[in-house]
Amino acid sequence: MDFWLKFIWVFCLLGTLMNLLYICRDLFTGGVLLRLHIGFLLLYAGQAVFILMKERLVFVLSLLQAVLAFLTNADFTFVPLLKPLGRLLYIAAGGFTVEQIEMYKYTFMSACFTLELLKTAWLFLLLPAPSKK
Repeated sequence: MDFWLKFIWVFCLLGTLMNLLYICRDLFTGGVLLRLHIGFLLLYAGQAVFILMKERLVFVLSLLQAVLAFLTNADFTFVPLLKPLGRLLYIAAGGFTVEQIEMYKYTFMSACFTLELLKTAWLFLLLPAPSKK
């Protein structure tokens, strides 16, 4: 398996585990986002399985996740990669003003959505096309 496919697969597994933890938390605390977390759990788990099966149409699940995450401001694949960078930026700047926080949120969402679409493109390009019968 290609390095980038493994990279994406690891983040899909991480997303599956995180959403499983969110579901457990929601079950015990009466969380209102239970359905959302179940949906993202299924998207992440499906992507992880289909990547292992080398199914090219997994890009459809990835695109669906990108749109849902953008519309709900919820669960992007590469948030665990971008959050530490944001924290380093915050520490280096010595704190943010309200305007800078708004700009950071906009930039963070843009970066997450862009990486999600890049993941979708990589899944489409790196996995083999279905063979014609």
